[in-house]
Amino acid sequence: LVLVNGRRWLGDINGNNTVDLNSIPISVVERIEVLKDGASAIYGSDAVGGVVNIIMRKDYRGAAVGVNYGQSSRGDGKTARAFGTVGFGDMSADRFNVLASLEATKQQAIRASDRGFIGTDDLRSLGFFDGRRGSFITGGGLFPDGSGPAFSSSTPYGTVRVPGGTQSQRINLTSCPEINPATGVCTFDTKIYEQVQPATERLNLFTRGALQINEQTTAYLEAGMFLSRSRATGTPSGVNDNGVFNPADPAN
Repeated sequence: LVLVNGRRWLGDINGNNTVDLNSIPISVVERIEVLKDGASAIYGSDAVGGVVNIIMRKDYRGAAVGVNYGQSSRGDGKTARAFGTVGFGDMSADRFNVLASLEATKQQAIRASDRGFIGTDDLRSLGFFDGRRGSFITGGGLFPDGSGPAFSSSTPYGTVRVPGGTQSQRINLTSCPEINPATGVCTFDTKIYEQVQPATERLNLFTRGALQINEQTTAYLEAGMFLSRSRATGTPSGVNDNGVFNPADPAN
């Protein structure tokens, strides 16, 4: 369970009641309290695994700005963050305090193909098999018609069976950068679409105003806006190959 100033912090990510901690500006956090034991008897079923209580600044005065920049050791994945926070009003002397914080973050994507063997299905360099489409299926047997070893022919270049030939006799419909010499089919590596880190942009605005009415009563108002955009790619599902060939329409 995630609490902010002792109150439940509601969030919704893809229809799930999940808290995105990026929606809480770091510059306005005073401290974080963690209860490791289950506290469902007090807070409900969400607290079975414990409670995290984020305490925000309540009497912030002054101004602060900051910039962070970093990148991976390979020169990619650049991440930049800038923030500004301002607060005025002394709760004990002025009986009020106003706080505002603006934070922006931009993160570049890192492609799996830029990380060696984790970005390819061709694992021959590690002593394993070539798992790219167009290669023989690891551990696969013969096609149902008794022709050569099975392989994955579902590639974006398209393949069809040779008229009157076996299922392992294929024609590439379009040109491709590489043809597997064992199968004669275009080679396609789906891992080139995967990412280690997605491209992300965030903008976060948080404001808080508090008024000390008397010794026992404090009125406050908190308002915030959190905008997050993330762009990610994954492995395409591919196209099923039913082996149909129409000489009048090779693309059918």
